[in-house]
Amino acid sequence: MISQNKQFKQFIKNLTKPIYIAGHINPDQDSICSCLALARLLEKLGKTAFVLLEDYDDTILDARNNLKQAVRLTVNDVTEKEYHFIALDLNDTFRLGRYKQYYNSAISTINIDHHQGNDTKADLVISQTDKSSTCEIIYNLTTAYGSHYLDQDIAEYLYTGIMTDTSCFSRRISPKTMSIAQKLINMGVNYEKQIRATFSHRTLYELKALASLVENIKFDECLHYLVIDKSLDQFANLTHNQITKTIAEELRKIEDIDIFIIFILENGHITAKSMSNITKNANLIAQQFGGGGHKGEAGFTVKDMSVNEILEKVKNYLKQN
Repeated sequence: MISQNKQFKQFIKNLTKPIYIAGHINPDQDSICSCLALARLLEKLGKTAFVLLEDYDDTILDARNNLKQAVRLTVNDVTEKEYHFIALDLNDTFRLGRYKQYYNSAISTINIDHHQGNDTKADLVISQTDKSSTCEIIYNLTTAYGSHYLDQDIAEYLYTGIMTDTSCFSRRISPKTMSIAQKLINMGVNYEKQIRATFSHRTLYELKALASLVENIKFDECLHYLVIDKSLDQFANLTHNQITKTIAEELRKIEDIDIFIIFILENGHITAKSMSNITKNANLIAQQFGGGGHKGEAGFTVKDMSVNEILEKVKNYLKQN
């Protein structure tokens, strides 16, 4: 059976039109960095690649200052009439947001992802749920072409994505993951700087918001939850990444909490992050609402339900499972 690395190489070899690359809405480091690393690789292969990014948090990665090597970054729409589309770090095309329409109109599509329950129906699906991150998959695809394709820019992107998506190598890691991280460090990646920027650094605003949120954690029968209303002044400037990564990582450290759900109320819909520390599967909870992710953490978005309605459905599911 042909490996997925070889399938990818054969697929890419035959592409002659421009290639657009996009990750999921509210992109995190793994989403952004996998897009940038893959675009850099495609440029080195002689392809024309565009990275589509919308509403991303500048604090995640100062992408514009790192795009010195011909990677094209745009926050605009697709401008080419004929193109190919690669969707990264998502298991369902609805997570592309407004870029889904371009995915549907592409000549051909590729999906590369590490979440459970893939339903993208791309022409080529590389779904590897045993990998720590999408960046780990991109590392393997890159080195399949030869180690000389792995330059300093790609190494920086990949280390950032792997390190952050594993919560500083505390979850979903394997000996292979750690070996890759070591190889990237050996290339000169400033791992101390990356860790300080993501896990050791907290702004005063983040700490004040965290203190306020801890006071408002609620317990309902079998789960803990928190509601963050972005219309309130104290939370208005919190980015999605600060909530789902920085603050969520602190909250999940609380002892004896198994299921924890963070509800973010914004623009008439609810974005939720479910987390499980011990016995339950956060991914299965998210799937009840059309979402998905990993056993330890997953997400979903709803527009036609209230927080109380979501809680009731989750509680019923937990009681039955």
